[in-house]
Formats: sequence, structure tokens, C-alpha cells
Amino acid sequence: MDFLKTKDVCTAIKEYIEKYDKLIAASTYFKKGVFNYYNAATIAKNLADNGFFEAKHTVSLSGKTNGKTSKVITSRKELEQLIQTEKDAITNDESLRKRFQEIEALMNKNVH
Repeated sequence: MDFLKTKDVCTAIKEYIEKYDKLIAASTYFKKGVFNYYNAATIAKNLADNGFFEAKHTVSLSGKTNGKTSKVITSRKELEQLIQTEKDAITNDESLRKRFQEIEALMNKNVH
């Protein structure tokens, strides 16, 4: 607990969260606190497991740019690819990775 109260750790975690929130806000289809990549993956699995796409149903996703990025999904594979692309745009961000590495270094430094 003392470790988590140190200024360096608090600053690093705060910066990580702020960057993550900015990336989520910039995402075309994810929305902070409402719809993230975990939710999307769960939905993709449930739809596929229940024969949704085999029954020739589709999913329509509305993007953030006045509907210009709306997309109709016709298969589990297509939905999973879209989710992975959105997730990669967040988790592969160099600045976010750097902040995570800073937190990890602080944690490793504190190991006895």
C-alpha cells in the first residue's frame, strides 16, 4: 500500500489512465465505461455461439463521425477483426506502452 502512495507511482498510473482514456475517446466504436473491447469480444462470441450469423443476421455499428464510419458486420470473423483493429489501435500505442513500462519498472524496483 505504501508503494501505491508514492508520488512516482501515482503520477505514472495517472498518466497511463489519462492516455488510455484519450485513446478510448478517439476510438471509432469503443466508448469509455460503456462499450470496450472486452464487451465487444463477449458479444461476438455470444452471437456466434447462438447461430446469429449463420441465420444471416447482421450487426450495424455506428461510428463517431456523423455515421460516416457506420459498418454492417455479416460474420463473426469480420466482427472479431474489427474489434482487434480497434483494440490494437489502443494497446499498441507507443505512449501508452511507455507509461505501462514506467509503472512496471517502479513495481520491479519495489520488489524485495
